[in-house]
Amino acid sequence: MELRVAFASMLISASAAANPGAHAGQFAYVADADGDRVVVVDLASPSVTGSIAVGRRPIDLLLDPSTARLYVANNSDDSISVVDTADHSIVATVTGLTDVHGLAMNASGTRLFVAAYDFVQEIDTTTNRPVGARLPVAAGPCLLVTGKPAVDPSGYTVYVPVADCMFPFELPGMLAIIDVRDPAAVAEVEVGAYPTGATLDVAHHRVYVTNWFDGSISVVDTRDQVVVDTLPVGEYAYPTVTAADPAVEHLYVTENGSGGVRVIDTATGAISGDAIDVGAAAFGIALSSDGARAYVGKQTGDFMTIDTATRRVLGEPLAIGGNLVALALAGDNLFCDGFD
Repeated sequence: MELRVAFASMLISASAAANPGAHAGQFAYVADADGDRVVVVDLASPSVTGSIAVGRRPIDLLLDPSTARLYVANNSDDSISVVDTADHSIVATVTGLTDVHGLAMNASGTRLFVAAYDFVQEIDTTTNRPVGARLPVAAGPCLLVTGKPAVDPSGYTVYVPVADCMFPFELPGMLAIIDVRDPAAVAEVEVGAYPTGATLDVAHHRVYVTNWFDGSISVVDTRDQVVVDTLPVGEYAYPTVTAADPAVEHLYVTENGSGGVRVIDTATGAISGDAIDVGAAAFGIALSSDGARAYVGKQTGDFMTIDTATRRVLGEPLAIGGNLVALALAGDNLFCDGFD
């Protein structure tokens, strides 16, 4: 069972003929954790057009659309690879981070926030160097980062999923809320067992936290910093990664165990309809620039396309191979995954 959860960032593209829901000039960047690479997919075909060697065990991706830089979180060598997507070269490597789990960025693209081990490190994206001291994720000992963080558009508040270092995994986890201006004042909100990711919905003042081991999603009110709802998605569903379409107020959640993609109506905060069947081992998910297609990466090495209007899988999977645990969106008319 894969417990080091990597989260969706996937650069996407497709021609109108092959995939009418996406735009020409976009590409998919897909992290293969076992192959220490980022695979480049041209969705107009769709086909694999290249491979970028990065650090060991890449588990998260994040694209800065203003600079076309792709940030790759390398879990096993405690680093971030910075890729220029124009020529796929590594332009910088940020080292010394310890057990990197996930990435988030402020709205202006000036700061990258790296969630790692028991801290968050702020990175200046101009210099690719750390800014200030590490921000602890908990006021007390023995709480470790377990998934992808979220940051508000200003970059002042960071939301980080954490869990007890002593295990067992079925103990309740926490959402650590860190004020970058006052890092000693860490708020802790109890969520479900082994939280794996946080997605911020600015419009509705919510953070959605996927809880791996109890098959649920905790909905946290960012104003009162309390859980206002818990959405059950099923035992052994193992909810992992989210992608958001704010235009229609939908949040898409992959279920690694049950093999579904859930849709949450963020206007009502309720699960919308039945899960979309994509088969077991789904991890990464991202949307085309117009929200018409959702793309899913699987630990079996398959890359799948969903029509979001009909909620059906389109065609046969693209067999990329490897352990596809993270994806990111980019290209013409970039649609960023998240609500901020």
